[in-house]
Amino acid sequence: MAMRPAGGLPVMSNRAKRVLIALVGLAVAAIVWFLFVGVYVDWLWFGEVGFREVFATRAVTRIVLFVVAGLGGGGLVFASLYLGYRSRPVFVPTRTSTRWPRTARSSPPDRRSSRSASPG
Repeated sequence: MAMRPAGGLPVMSNRAKRVLIALVGLAVAAIVWFLFVGVYVDWLWFGEVGFREVFATRAVTRIVLFVVAGLGGGGLVFASLYLGYRSRPVFVPTRTSTRWPRTARSSPPDRRSSRSASPG
């Protein structure tokens, strides 16, 4: 396993941090802008053909379905985490226990797996 040098992680300069924040902000603003333009054009078109209430019904339906699906998915994830936490094995550490099981400490490592299969 390779070891990380003792110097630690590289640090970004303040200028680089500001540029990165500005680029992320511009990307988010562009995404929000294009989403807004698409919704606005749809609103104008539905109004032009006289079916603006259809647009409103469609928008409310999408929002409600998004919230219901998000709550349902979040509920499933929460239930999974809760059941996993409740059914976890209980490990009570003792003075003689280590983080490795007894079988891993007592058997020597298998060194044959690191050998090359080519003749040599």
